[in-house]
Order: sequence, then structure tokens, then C-alpha cells
Amino acid sequence: MFAEQYLRDEHGWVLFPSDIAYRKSLPFPPEVFEHPAKANLYLLEAIVDYVSKPGETILDPFGGTGSILVAGISGRDLIILELEKPFVEIIAKAIEGFQPDSVTLIPGDCRQVLPLACNHVVTSPPYGNILQGTGLKNVGKSSSDTAMNKYAGTGASTLNLGRLNPFLYGQHMRRVYQLLYESVKPGGTMTVIIKDRMKDGVREFLSEVCIRTVAQQGFQLQEWYKWKTPGTAQQKLMRSKGFDTVEDEDILIFARP
Repeated sequence: MFAEQYLRDEHGWVLFPSDIAYRKSLPFPPEVFEHPAKANLYLLEAIVDYVSKPGETILDPFGGTGSILVAGISGRDLIILELEKPFVEIIAKAIEGFQPDSVTLIPGDCRQVLPLACNHVVTSPPYGNILQGTGLKNVGKSSSDTAMNKYAGTGASTLNLGRLNPFLYGQHMRRVYQLLYESVKPGGTMTVIIKDRMKDGVREFLSEVCIRTVAQQGFQLQEWYKWKTPGTAQQKLMRSKGFDTVEDEDILIFARP
């Protein structure tokens, strides 16, 4: 059973605890806490334990600050790709602290690097036009604006998928998933952590779009879980201003036949 050691709420959503204290106990550099979209470490550990075995290779094409390094603790080999130079430097520092047995860090655009042979993909992809249509303009600036701008706004690389409009984003992500399908060995898996969003008061079901796009490349959806997110400071600010927010995040587990 996936994440069987954790409680579920009345909807069946997994209740992963906050990972702030856990992350601070690990050898991540201080800069990691400036990243606005870090994956929950308990969530990552649950995924890695569920889909893979020690000695298998896990690929993360959108490395961020290197949260997937927790998989190295449990004996998995790692391949981490990251486009943005500031985050490549953070991952490199984290690797020095973790000192995993086998990790390959590759700076650059995953569309230019893939395919790379692996057993499993575990990733949380960027979002196109991440700052648009979320109500941010109406609630004013927040302390996370600078970090978000570096992550996928105008301060990010021109190659960053987070800067694309929805149409171009969909086209490029289709190519990414095709390359990931070519990367995963037959019998392997790809787990995508993705969250719907509110745009102009209407929920956009990004998980369903992801499922359709990934299926077109040959992956088969095996399992679909949800977990209840603790919420960010930005979400709390938006709720206080009367905006609807998405409280759950999806965990989509695909298999390559």
C-alpha cells in the first residue's frame, strides 16, 4: 500500500507531515529554503520506497534544489537534471553534504539531454505561465516573489518551461514526456507530482491534462493518489483575500509496459 505508514483524511488523501524540520536536519544548504516549490520529502520517500528497489536508477529531469537526494539515502542511484544555474549550484552543494553512492548531476535543458537510461522517473514538472491568472496581481507582492521569479518568471532562463504560454507549454511537455518514455526501461515507472490550480475562479484540472499527454507517449496510468498539502504563505494570503485555492496535490504513477 502506498504511504501506508501515514494517516488519511475523510477523502482518502494522504496526510504527509510538514518536512521543514526534517529538511533542516539534512545536509541541504541554506539557500534551498528560498525555492518556492520544493517537493515534500516524506512524499518523495514514500514514492521512492513504493516504486523502486535499492540499486535501481531514478531520474529527475527537473531537479530544483535536489530534494530527490533523499532517494540516495535509501540506496538508489540518481540522475538529476536542472536548467537554472542557481539551483544547479544548490544541488551541487547538497550532493557534497549527502555524499550519495551514485549520483549524476547534469546542468542543462532536459529536452537537449534526454533520453537517459533509468528504471524510474520521479519528478514535479514546472507550470506554464506560473504567475498568471492566479490572483497574485490582486493581492500584492509577497516575500516569495523574488524566488518565484527566479524559478519560472522573467528572472529565469529563456528556456524555462515555466515562462511559456499554455499552448507552447503543452507542446514542449509532450516532447519531454516522449523523451522520458524513451528513458525508462520497460517495466519501469514514471511518477508525476502535479497540482491543479485556480484561474479566474475556475479550477484547471492539470492532472487530467497530464494523464492524457503522457498516455499519448505510451505510458499507462497505474495508480492515482492525492495528498493534502499544508499550504503555502501565498495560499494563505490569497484565502484571506477571498480567493479559492487548491488544497490537494496529485501523485500520478505511470508504467512503461
